[in-house]
Amino acid sequence: MRLGELLGKIDRVQQSLTFKVVASIIAVAIAVGVVVTYSVRQAAMKGQMESLRGTDFVGAEPAGAEAPKAGSPEAEARKVVVQQAEALARFNNKLRSRQLSIVGVGATVGLVLVPVLGVVWLGVGLTYLGLGVLAAGTVWPMVQFGSARWQGIGVFIGGVLVLAGSFSALLQLLRLLLSASLPVTAIARNVVAEGVRMKISLVFIVLLILGLSVLPGLLDPATPLRYRVQSFLQYATAGTFWVSAILVLTLSAASVCFEQRDKIVWQTMTKPVRAWEFVLGKWLGVFGVAAVLVGVSCTGIFFFTDYLRRTGVAVEEVSPYVPQDRGRIVTDDRLALDSQVLVGRLSERPRIPNDLAAELDQVVKLRLAEAVKKYEQSRDPAMVPDEAKIRAEASNELLTSFFSLAPGAVREYTFYGLERAKDFDLPMTLRYKVNVGASNPTDFGMVTFFLKNTAPLVRRVPAGQVMSMPILSSAIEEREEDGKKVAVLALAIGSGDGSPVREGDKSISLPFDGFEVTFVVSSFEANFLRVALVMLLKLGLLGMVAVVAGTFLAFPVACLLSFGVMLMAEGAGAVGKALDLFDPIDGQTREVSYWKYPVQWIATPVSQMFGFYSRLDPTGKLVEGRLVSWGDVGYAALILGGVTVVLGIVGSVIFRNRELATYSGQ
Repeated sequence: MRLGELLGKIDRVQQSLTFKVVASIIAVAIAVGVVVTYSVRQAAMKGQMESLRGTDFVGAEPAGAEAPKAGSPEAEARKVVVQQAEALARFNNKLRSRQLSIVGVGATVGLVLVPVLGVVWLGVGLTYLGLGVLAAGTVWPMVQFGSARWQGIGVFIGGVLVLAGSFSALLQLLRLLLSASLPVTAIARNVVAEGVRMKISLVFIVLLILGLSVLPGLLDPATPLRYRVQSFLQYATAGTFWVSAILVLTLSAASVCFEQRDKIVWQTMTKPVRAWEFVLGKWLGVFGVAAVLVGVSCTGIFFFTDYLRRTGVAVEEVSPYVPQDRGRIVTDDRLALDSQVLVGRLSERPRIPNDLAAELDQVVKLRLAEAVKKYEQSRDPAMVPDEAKIRAEASNELLTSFFSLAPGAVREYTFYGLERAKDFDLPMTLRYKVNVGASNPTDFGMVTFFLKNTAPLVRRVPAGQVMSMPILSSAIEEREEDGKKVAVLALAIGSGDGSPVREGDKSISLPFDGFEVTFVVSSFEANFLRVALVMLLKLGLLGMVAVVAGTFLAFPVACLLSFGVMLMAEGAGAVGKALDLFDPIDGQTREVSYWKYPVQWIATPVSQMFGFYSRLDPTGKLVEGRLVSWGDVGYAALILGGVTVVLGIVGSVIFRNRELATYSGQ
């Protein structure tokens, strides 16, 4: 039998209904078998862990030692140590449970099973099986028996093959979803086919697949695990978005412009196709390609991140989740990774007392009256009273005073809104920055933290640098205010280490913008899913911008306009922050720099116009472990989706009024 005949017979078999049903049953049976086998094995491991847990409890008294008298300082100190150890033990148990979680493994198997079944029912099951066997036969010996270099090459080859195969399967599934006999879906199918045929599209697709495959091999194993994970998330998610965005803009503009230039649009528009159907079809095809790219890329990013979490060795660990020091429950690196990075966190800043707010209103009133008086006397345009600026300056001064501590002074700061932190029972994180004098890099400040159920913590911190410190949820207390129970963290901070004040000791200050408590309210899995959805919504908006630009501009100009809009949107946040410091009137000399006014007039509308876009920042929040809530996804869907619809209407009107019969595309 010739090779062609053999391949044809294989194709007929994998296309048959009998094969699809049998292959699906086998795939499901294998998946169930894997989960059952894993559950039995992990149940045995958990039993071993339970038998060893709690034997080296931190704070235990030596055998035969007399217990301290109840109510004595020794008993209270003992109680605090035990509570801290119990909280850390609960957290460590959660980490171990997550590592051994049957639910997590079942979800992973399910994520693998879904595309396998998709491949089977697309009629390419045997094709992918053969390619998978060939790939495994090539990669497995390199990873299992090769040197470190060959292992890296094997992982790279395996990543490329898996991502490329997933992309191909999802692309076929997309074509299946767009198979309806409608004008919109027909145009969208043509866009998908065109995107695969275009050389520039293939360049970006290959670049994305190769980049994601090679990135894991570039991580330095000597760096702390949390930094490795953050670096991977930063470069992988940002690279996925930017490569996908460039592809979306290029493909959108090219599909519309080239079709008009080459007069292919004549064949389309002579059929019963409306202008809005043409625009919607073009956008839908591009959006489908973007969804495939984001889906494949984000799935790969998620699986490798989870692999790093489960198998990566953190600083001061002999193996994953096993500290070098047998007396420790969890290392600082592992604690930071699982409570600050691979989570979704909210933050709260200390509440400003009511009397301070009243004092602010009084100060603003007096300064505004004084400014009005000076302006009436001089009539200088540079002296026009600006209430907003006066309020900002007064607020900054009062906050600086409130967050400043003289040597030896102690002040309490209260954080509200921690109900969800109490429910999650995971360590919180205090972020703070200490300014000492001029905050030279060589300066250090001594700070003491006082918390409920925690021994006083003395820290020697470098001046002007953002620091972080874990806080156990046991420090949260419940209070009743205005008839409601609220969860509150009362944090007292002292300047110094508690010793008598010495001559030459300096005051310290805690900048308000660098002083907050963050706490976990969501898992990494759910947060990552929402990040991927926001990225896809942003790509959808950019795709519509390029489609609309292509309806009335030639390809080079349409690309220039589309990329300009993307760069302005992505940079709007940085421009907005820069404008806060870009004042045409010098605050000290009151000199006016008139050249700054035109810059301000141009930059301010741009920053405000795209502010809604830049505020989303899904990649930045993911890397920092900040929460991207369903509210953020809804906001993105509402705002970005609304702008996309408006642009689609504009593009439809423009395209409907074009003289396509005489347009040359030049």
